[in-house]
Amino acid sequence: MLAGRCYVPHLRTKPAEITAYRTLSVEAKDLTFPVFLAKPWQNASFFSKTIEKIVEAVDNRPFAIELDKSFYISVTTRQAQIEFNNLFESLSGYQAYYDFVDNIANAIPVLVLPSTLVDIRLQLENVVRLDRGLIIHIKRDDVGSVINLEELQPLIPNDTVFLIDAGWSRDFLTLEQWTLSKVGEVISIFPTTEVVILSSSFPDSFSDIIGHKLVTMHESRLYSSIRRSFNNADFTYGDWATTRPPQSGGGGKIPPRIDVPGIGNCNIFRAEVAANSSYLAMSQVAKLHDCFRGIPECYGRRLIEDTDGFGIGVTGTQRSTEARISVHMTLHSQAGSAGAEVEIPYED
Repeated sequence: MLAGRCYVPHLRTKPAEITAYRTLSVEAKDLTFPVFLAKPWQNASFFSKTIEKIVEAVDNRPFAIELDKSFYISVTTRQAQIEFNNLFESLSGYQAYYDFVDNIANAIPVLVLPSTLVDIRLQLENVVRLDRGLIIHIKRDDVGSVINLEELQPLIPNDTVFLIDAGWSRDFLTLEQWTLSKVGEVISIFPTTEVVILSSSFPDSFSDIIGHKLVTMHESRLYSSIRRSFNNADFTYGDWATTRPPQSGGGGKIPPRIDVPGIGNCNIFRAEVAANSSYLAMSQVAKLHDCFRGIPECYGRRLIEDTDGFGIGVTGTQRSTEARISVHMTLHSQAGSAGAEVEIPYED
């Protein structure tokens, strides 16, 4: 399923993430396999709006569509939410979800979890009926995604990809310890299967940054560590595309910030809270820094370059996020050899 693709971004269906993927170059899209965590589109009347946005973004390429269960609302009158909720109906092995995926060109299903063993067996029958392959997403921060793989081994289709998702943490050892254990379990049962290593370590606070700071990121280092430990396995790099779990807002003014990702790090350029600064000022500082020369040609780079303070380029947090995610995904796609063959040294 992942032949010819070197990067699997796991993306929420938010405007910034969808726009960043939609604006990737043709080459970058050809080298990536996105997994979209779907929810009702903001203010949309129908859930189909989310799918329209995804289909437009991928531009006739394969992708996986996963249901974001955190957006399931049991009591609602909103049509888009009702349609979304219906996909969680477990009748006949979540047939509503698999029929839904069947009607979307190039869409690959993701096993709906948590599920009983009986429901999983029925889901696998639906997977065989669709004949498009399957994604099994195992998450460190979701005990419901842990299933008895040994018992299910005879039923799992050959064209199955495992997403081993260490989740978010700023602590490398937390990510590594869980991932080593879970990958070892999967590989011992499915030695030839395709495995994607996912994680996120993008900072959850920037209050200590005034001006510039180089922040270490753990995703590439984690992938290198796992690949060394299981050097005969079929691995593909993945991550959350410099996003983190949703946070509740703390209120107050958010200082302008420009982020310039690299491989294994991210340069943060942040204004003072009390200063009367702007995205124009922060973009100018970022463009003069050495790290900016390493950014490949992409939508994110152009956003930062074009920022003029009059409505062009980075104008707020959404455009800033789009720029960061665009640069990050372009680097990890290795489009135009951007980021190619970069190895993060493993530190014991």
